[in-house]
Amino acid sequence: MAVSLAYPMGLLSQLTASHYNTASDSNPASGIRLDLSANSISLKPGEKIAITTGENDFRLFPNEVRANNTASDSNSGLGIRLDLSVNSTSLKPGDKITITISESNLRLVPNEVRAASAWKLQGLSLGPCGTVNRPIGFAIFKGNYTRENLSAKHPLQLYQPGAYFCPMILSRINSYVFEPLSNLADVEGFKLQIEDQTQVAGAWCEPILPFPGLATFHPFSPGVYTVVGGDEWGDLIVLHFTVSSP
Repeated sequence: MAVSLAYPMGLLSQLTASHYNTASDSNPASGIRLDLSANSISLKPGEKIAITTGENDFRLFPNEVRANNTASDSNSGLGIRLDLSVNSTSLKPGDKITITISESNLRLVPNEVRAASAWKLQGLSLGPCGTVNRPIGFAIFKGNYTRENLSAKHPLQLYQPGAYFCPMILSRINSYVFEPLSNLADVEGFKLQIEDQTQVAGAWCEPILPFPGLATFHPFSPGVYTVVGGDEWGDLIVLHFTVSSP
């Protein structure tokens, strides 16, 4: 099965040079090759150029290449890593997307990380009750964004407005003591898995007057969406998924 991968911006300028009208770039790790060709390298004014791109497997056996549905950001100074993943990068209208986010200790020994509350992006959560004593959260935005241009955007309302019975939320957290090479941490005497998995299929919209009972649910409409994961030490990572037209 052919799988299309996203290549870093600027790849076309890095492709193997050719004296003719073709270029290619091989990825040994995944066993695939990106090819680019033009029908001509010499045109007269008004003539059209035909550009062809393709991705091919150059291994001698079946080669499964996974889509880019995971991202991570390591904080070497604190010895922790933030991970974000989605179960799919391509959805149909009505489908649910599963989002998993976690924070892990990279060290071979217990690691005490002081609380910071230095969120780079406000409004990240793990559900209608917020982050629930965990230093991580996520949000979804309609559109194709990067870490640099998210601050002025508004995330989707993923949870129905209203009153919820939330678990006990600690009034003050001083630090998170992670176990070696683990996302299990001691949080003010409580053992917590610094991980969460959530399924969502759309967003809620309130009328001009915010009466919770009048909020309506809308499945994800066709287009590109940005999933953002962050932690309270300022780490921020993004993934994207696309909802196809019916």
